[in-house]
Amino acid sequence: MGLFGGPDGEKVLTKGTQEVGVLAGVHFKYESDSETLMPVQHYAIALAGGRTVGVRQKLVPYEPVRLGMQVAVRTLDDAAVIDWAATLAASGQAGSTELFKWKAMKEPPAPGIVDEIPQLTAARKKHTHANLRITAIRPRSAAFGLSTAIDFEVVVTITGSEPYALELKNVAVPCYAGHLPVAERSLPCWVNDRRLDKVVIDWPSAAMADPGVGRPTVQLIPAAPPVQAMAAGPAAGVREQVDAVDQGIRIGGITMSTLVEVEAGLVRDRVAPADYDGYAQQYGVAPGTWASAAAAWQQHMRTDWRVGAAYGEALEAATKRRR
Repeated sequence: MGLFGGPDGEKVLTKGTQEVGVLAGVHFKYESDSETLMPVQHYAIALAGGRTVGVRQKLVPYEPVRLGMQVAVRTLDDAAVIDWAATLAASGQAGSTELFKWKAMKEPPAPGIVDEIPQLTAARKKHTHANLRITAIRPRSAAFGLSTAIDFEVVVTITGSEPYALELKNVAVPCYAGHLPVAERSLPCWVNDRRLDKVVIDWPSAAMADPGVGRPTVQLIPAAPPVQAMAAGPAAGVREQVDAVDQGIRIGGITMSTLVEVEAGLVRDRVAPADYDGYAQQYGVAPGTWASAAAAWQQHMRTDWRVGAAYGEALEAATKRRR
């Protein structure tokens, strides 16, 4: 049973009417686990006939999200599910239609982009509006070589003041603005009057001014080189393959080895999304934590191509071995 007595997400997806909508509103709220701050995604979808519906739904992967993009939708009464797999397949991309924590919204988000990331929310209340120009984008090794951070070299201009150069460290680019970080791009920002080196980029405003529909996410991290086998012989296990990268690190309560074992098993055994959590428990994953653990690992992999490459290699090998 869904919100307000309506259908649940699975029923909407399987029995709903197929439509094409436009992503008219993007609203990100946040919740934290013990490791990281994760976005809770809310979307407003404009449908034919002037109707707009709202949905809380995790889009995986969410890098292709662009305000104003067309999306495949299933609707049933006043509820809707974004068929993200079908949406991405139309442009030759892979994706999945996730229903974990899906909810039909009584009131859809407002048009445009609202991002409640704490740093930006605080900056808008206290700081001075300005603009910056990206002059260079530089990835660098971080966390003792286990991840990669992105730094921007920028020139900041506050109205009535001389421009000044600055390096912004550890820049995080939200999915809806993935097309924007390129050299010579001008972006709105907020500057701390007492600390001119404290600058927060206003990504929502930038993406509303230039939504980037149909434009890909800029690859800020260099492409991964070919990954060599991490253990000898065709019988090498998943754990041996990823040990050189994850070194037993736990994110969301699980290691990468466990992540790979579960993901391969879900495909091999054709597990329904509603049963993912129960299935993961047989690999030692705590009840009720699989979705958040997998999401936390995906977020971590987006920060370091080496981790993502090792994961992809291990998952492919695990899937082939178990066919």
